[in-house]
Amino acid sequence: MSTINAPHTPYTVPSPVVEIEDLSVEYRSSRHSATPTLHGVSLHIDPGEIVAVVGESGSGKTTLSRAVIGLLPKTGRVTGGSIRLAGRELTTLSKRELADVLGREIALVPQDPATALNPVLTIGKQVSEVFRLHRRALGIDAAEIRRRSLDLLELVGIDRPSVRFDQYPHELSGGMRQRVLIAIAFGLRPSLLIADEPTSALDVTVQRQVLDVLDDLAREFSVAVLFVTHNLAVATDRASRVVVMRGGHIVEQGDVADIARAPQDPYTAELLREAFAFSVLGGGRSRSEQRAGSSATPAITVRGVRKTFQTPTGKGKAILAVDDVSFTVAAGSTFALVGESGSGKSTTAGLIMGLQSANDGSISVLGHEVVGATSRRRRELWRNIQLVYQNPRAALDPRWSIREIVGEPLRSYGIADRARRPARIADVLDRVGLPTSVLTRRPGELSGGQQQRVAIARALVVDPEIIVLDEALSALDVVTQAQVLALLERLQHEQGLTYLFISHDLAVVRAISDSVAVMRAGKIVEQGTVEDVFDDPQHSYTQNLIESVPGNRFAQLPVTVRNW
Repeated sequence: MSTINAPHTPYTVPSPVVEIEDLSVEYRSSRHSATPTLHGVSLHIDPGEIVAVVGESGSGKTTLSRAVIGLLPKTGRVTGGSIRLAGRELTTLSKRELADVLGREIALVPQDPATALNPVLTIGKQVSEVFRLHRRALGIDAAEIRRRSLDLLELVGIDRPSVRFDQYPHELSGGMRQRVLIAIAFGLRPSLLIADEPTSALDVTVQRQVLDVLDDLAREFSVAVLFVTHNLAVATDRASRVVVMRGGHIVEQGDVADIARAPQDPYTAELLREAFAFSVLGGGRSRSEQRAGSSATPAITVRGVRKTFQTPTGKGKAILAVDDVSFTVAAGSTFALVGESGSGKSTTAGLIMGLQSANDGSISVLGHEVVGATSRRRRELWRNIQLVYQNPRAALDPRWSIREIVGEPLRSYGIADRARRPARIADVLDRVGLPTSVLTRRPGELSGGQQQRVAIARALVVDPEIIVLDEALSALDVVTQAQVLALLERLQHEQGLTYLFISHDLAVVRAISDSVAVMRAGKIVEQGTVEDVFDDPQHSYTQNLIESVPGNRFAQLPVTVRNW
């Protein structure tokens, strides 16, 4: 790693870097109404240590990180306790004093580079901004700002920094954009980095690379890292200590090895059980062991499909996104497409659904040709092949009630009359395990798992035969993932549904799929049953994907401790 001539830290960092004692936070919904969110939370982080905070959605882990960095929303406030950074109390600082701490002593690596980076500014301008803001204090000129910015890009593993400096965010891959966010956060060499779900949207190979950067910063520069994640496998692989949160409380914390071998709290044991169940290396779940094989009748047949896109300027060689792809999905089975970002898996799904047109090849869905189909025929197809998106928070209209969201496909397709629709909506909610009491609520009032159940209910309400799940579980914690997977399994058994599962999460793929195809650069490099591909991968790319899956510590534990 490159060494940066960062500004001298104005104090000697003692151990620990940050101490949180008996911290409580509440959110006010009105002048006279408040909801406690954190309850007496205490933890510390030493220099060079990575401490992972894990828990399900709504556990309070993000509220904790926002409280430490002083970025609680206007409705949130610290009601008790202490946050000390290098012995300095933060909860009593003025806004101006706290602003001086941010960036210089504490920095945040946000979750989504797609929203955190300004699309109209070059990478160089965004990385160098922190130096320009502190230019007088640092006593540096424009040439030195550029040099330090290039050093930062090199430090976090960006190739050809001088070229990337003048590029825009859309010209970089997801992994490189996340590295840019780390570079920006580390610009003034803070003593504490807060990484809030920094890898949840990344495929396993890129995830490993980004986490390696955080490891290197912690080790080489003694940076303390507060790592917020819902992925316990990632936490146990990377952190020295784990803090388990639920309902705003810390239910357990300690060394990773100690907690993994002997969890003291039932909730921690549940998280560990599910994390191991989703471990590709551990093989805790096996689709073929759960049920017999599916019908041989194909629901989807793809033969020799190619798809090209023109460059944004319309000049130059066209981009080949899908290259001679062929596979068959048996009716009533689950077929997974896996691969890194940009591999062509989502484009392939879009072609199958008729959302895009293939340049060459044939796609048959339920016996009907999709390529070249009329718009009327595609609309008929969409009733029988429904899509569940990755992020229910973005896929569900926040202004609509759950009744309106689930009922919208019925109105769109003219299914059932107005008098019979309420019963149909209530029935589909029952099938996905939601009470009718949610009908009057809006998406923001539901948990992440409940929102994804609503999205599944919306897809099911028209009685489709095929459901395409595009990264539908990647934003969920392992416990919620297990619940949604069990729901999908039950619905498939009861209704004979066919699933096309698009994912970069190989562990979840193993849990739900019968067969899998591995894509890279628009081509399928390997396909077969999940057991054949995952237990005995033949292609080097598939081998690299599986080796990158977090959860190695689980594989190293004695067998006797795997059954808590």
